[in-house]
Amino acid sequence: MVEEKLKEFQEKLAPCIEKGDLDVCVDQAFKLAQEMEIAAIELKGLSVRARKNGLYVLAYVLALAAAEGLEGAEKSKAYNNAGTAARHIGDLKNSEIYHKQAIELDPKSGISHNNYANLLKDLGRKDEAEYQYKQAIELDPKSGITHNNYANLLKDLGRKDEAEYQYKQAIELDPKYAAGHNNYANLLKDLGRKDEAEYQYKQAIELDPKSGISHNNYGVLLADLGLYEAAEYQYKQAIELDPKYAAAHNNYANLLKDLDRKDEAEYQYKEAIELDPKYVNAHYDYASLLQDLGRKNEAEYQYKKAIELDPKYAAAHNNYANLLQDLGRKDEAEYQYKQAIELDPKSGISRNNYGNLLTDFGLYESAEYQYKKAIELDPEYATAHNNYANLLTDLGRYVEAEYQYKQAMELDPKYVNARNNYAILLKDIGRYDEAKDQYKKVIELDKKSAAAHYNYAYFLMETSRLNEAIAEMKLVLQIEPENPYAFGTLADILADKDYLEAAEESYLISLKHSDSMKPLSVAEIHNNLGRVYAKLKQYNKAEEQFRTAFRLDPMNENVIHNLRIIRSTDITKSPNQNLVAYIILPLFFIGFFYLFHIQMISDICFITIFIFLSALFIFTLTYHTLTKAKIGPSGLEFEMGTSRKSIEAEIRPIEFKKYTRISTSTDAAEQTQSDSRSSSNSYQRLVR
Repeated sequence: MVEEKLKEFQEKLAPCIEKGDLDVCVDQAFKLAQEMEIAAIELKGLSVRARKNGLYVLAYVLALAAAEGLEGAEKSKAYNNAGTAARHIGDLKNSEIYHKQAIELDPKSGISHNNYANLLKDLGRKDEAEYQYKQAIELDPKSGITHNNYANLLKDLGRKDEAEYQYKQAIELDPKYAAGHNNYANLLKDLGRKDEAEYQYKQAIELDPKSGISHNNYGVLLADLGLYEAAEYQYKQAIELDPKYAAAHNNYANLLKDLDRKDEAEYQYKEAIELDPKYVNAHYDYASLLQDLGRKNEAEYQYKKAIELDPKYAAAHNNYANLLQDLGRKDEAEYQYKQAIELDPKSGISRNNYGNLLTDFGLYESAEYQYKKAIELDPEYATAHNNYANLLTDLGRYVEAEYQYKQAMELDPKYVNARNNYAILLKDIGRYDEAKDQYKKVIELDKKSAAAHYNYAYFLMETSRLNEAIAEMKLVLQIEPENPYAFGTLADILADKDYLEAAEESYLISLKHSDSMKPLSVAEIHNNLGRVYAKLKQYNKAEEQFRTAFRLDPMNENVIHNLRIIRSTDITKSPNQNLVAYIILPLFFIGFFYLFHIQMISDICFITIFIFLSALFIFTLTYHTLTKAKIGPSGLEFEMGTSRKSIEAEIRPIEFKKYTRISTSTDAAEQTQSDSRSSSNSYQRLVR
């Protein structure tokens, strides 16, 4: 009967509601209630039912229509319902007006104080919200819902011990209060007490199996525990129970992304954004996926959208800066890092990343400040220790660098990047046995790390263990079959062993895949390929490679040296030289023989000219050999470039923030329950 009456109101008020003039709709609803002989108290009940059904505009209209026929505490309840409904439709100004009127009419209503506190919390007026929650608890100490909502506020304020006390109070007062168990589980997860959190999530789901929020949050915990299959089941349950639950779609997408099921992840991100176009986290997380997929323009659009929706979202500024740095737009990247730091001065991740950018700018003092600040904010931040050590190494402060690498490895014994970079340092300062041990440890930790095998191969090459170096470099190419650096270094080793044809082939493959290489590294490949051609006596090809290397890196001393040698010795025969030797001089010989034959020139003149032309012919043919003989007993010496290895071997991680700050709410007249995704996960992308 109630649903039928509600449906009738919905149908008759629909034209008015569509026009958007809700004050007129209130008057119309009041008259309809009189025509249908529905009392004001019943109309108030219908407004509550409409709100529970998610019909917030209708609930707002019916509550205000009911208030016209009510007095005292009942009128207060009607205004309370109107205020709650107004908050859901985004009319925060009227929401506050009606909550205040509800409290004025019935100052002892704990429910009204609680719901007004919910609004104030949403408005960011947290001190006022706390006062209202305290008033509500004082008036109704046995309201588990109010204790739960006050706990949510305390959790947001970082007062976690107080929050835990309030959650426990809520559950003690109402052991069957599913939202209380769910929200307490969120807090326990944040505190790292994951076993206790799991128990509370299970309690929440047992008490309310149809709660998509609890299934979603339990999925987040399971994903954190690495139980991906179980997590996927919970996300699917959440979506099945509420297909329009954007947060569940987004969190499921995050899981699929971590599982490298990127097409499925993209579908879920799009679903989340379609369901809630203003959902900041979905835009932010989708941008991260697009960046991984190399679709950088699309990623930029999503980061910009996230920042547009929430200009104070520090993590979005940080990750957008990372993308801009990738795109070579470093000035823009610097601006975004500064924004991230200004919004969240205590973020070690943003300071670490800004330190990386400043290092690239050559602003070493400023970079050092940012790394130190990152470590000061989070002494256990292994990545910052590693990156600071990289800077100290570049500055030649090896003792300090070693200390920082050791700190990074102590904090994270499985931190491959730090151990790899420490091995490079040990090699550079001549502690080869220790370097070898570190390289082997890196490979043991991550057998599929191309960088680890690459650096160890280069170490073996430097210590003249060339056969082992070749074997190690082939492992790199098994992991990354198109790695241009690996092909280039393999070619260097083959050239040192005088396997010149094989070296040539490897250099050419390296150049084929050189799009991702830095120009200076490409110049080294061309230079070294030129050296191989020179050894093969293909001097024209050699000169062509040296010239290409010079165009890419005009300051490279090896390239300049090689070009100077090949030019000064004139070892490449020009077409003009061939023309003189094989066409012009023979024609002269024939002409003079003919003139002598017909007695146009004397014997003495003929002999003189014959001797001159013979000498010129011999000189032309032997010019290349004569000039080369002047170089010395070792022949021509061309320089091989090697700076490419040390540049690419060092790894400086950039940190991406992967916040998913979900705080989806479902409010009843007396309650607010929240769900949350993990608050500050991060992952690394390797550069250098």
